[in-house]
Amino acid sequence: MEDGHAGAVNRTGWGPGPWDGEPDQRVWLHAGLLCAALRRPLGFWCGYVTVPEGHPHFGGEGADIHVHGGITLAGQPAWELFGGLIGNDDLIRSRYWALGFDCAHSGDLSPGLASLALRVPRYGAVYRTLAYVTREVNAMANQLNLAWPARAAARKVPLFEEPKTGRKITL
Repeated sequence: MEDGHAGAVNRTGWGPGPWDGEPDQRVWLHAGLLCAALRRPLGFWCGYVTVPEGHPHFGGEGADIHVHGGITLAGQPAWELFGGLIGNDDLIRSRYWALGFDCAHSGDLSPGLASLALRVPRYGAVYRTLAYVTREVNAMANQLNLAWPARAAARKVPLFEEPKTGRKITL
């Protein structure tokens, strides 16, 4: 699946760093689940996995999912992340549930903070790269996949249907 791009984040004042050359959004499939990484305006990443209706975590908060900083978002997937893949129709969107995390915790470096008038001390903060977020999202997708015993038994339960082509994606 190709990387998506909803619009560039303004990087004025960031200076050089590991964020150079990274896109601002990536959407892919892992473990049969729709995944995304989205850079927020202050430069930190958020990672998301979307589960379909029928998944045990559909409608839940993902408290048992272990990921960087814990789950910080649970809800219908945002149009800006998945709109081109699952459509902007509320009925279609209601069939999916997104769980996500952010990299804006204590110890995480957000390069956009340096461009603000108020400088925030970094004291050993670490920038979480797209590669790091991709690994965390994939690990989260693996956990969500393991939490779905009915899918493991069926092995061919479609997890995602591309609205434009109608192609069903399974593992």
